[in-house]
Amino acid sequence: MTVLKFKLSLFSLFFLFSLNSFSQFSKTHYIPPVASTGSGPAAPLEQYLYISTPNEDAFNVTITPIGGVAEIVSVSNSVPYRYTIGNGNNTNFIALTSNSSENKFTDKGFKIEAEDLVYVSARLFSGGNYQAGSIISKGLAGLGTKFRAGSFENEGNLGNSQSN
Repeated sequence: MTVLKFKLSLFSLFFLFSLNSFSQFSKTHYIPPVASTGSGPAAPLEQYLYISTPNEDAFNVTITPIGGVAEIVSVSNSVPYRYTIGNGNNTNFIALTSNSSENKFTDKGFKIEAEDLVYVSARLFSGGNYQAGSIISKGLAGLGTKFRAGSFENEGNLGNSQSN
């Protein structure tokens, strides 16, 4: 009887783990804008969306920049898609600077809709020797009605940084 309970517990654990492991795949994703200090050697440079799928058959994905024109692309397991957003502060991905962090924007961010399950991440590189960053969308599984962002405030002098 204990062997049966063990097997049942192991199966239940495996089943619960498999449900959570696909939470980044969805047919609909929302990418919000992010904050930037806006200038200096750490200014935002290259920005893009990376869209992939485990599906071997190609299908359509619609990328809509909020306030912009939608673009339809094809994605498959062997052919992921890289959507170039642009460089600098004037993009749909970079919307907030330290002076405007409480503003509401209606023309920034992205909505991605697909015919099948996709993984979507937004990637950002900065100048100098500063790090890159990314946002990985949880799709409809992570959708809510209120959002808060937490981060460190950059009060240092970015122009006088030293690299190791």
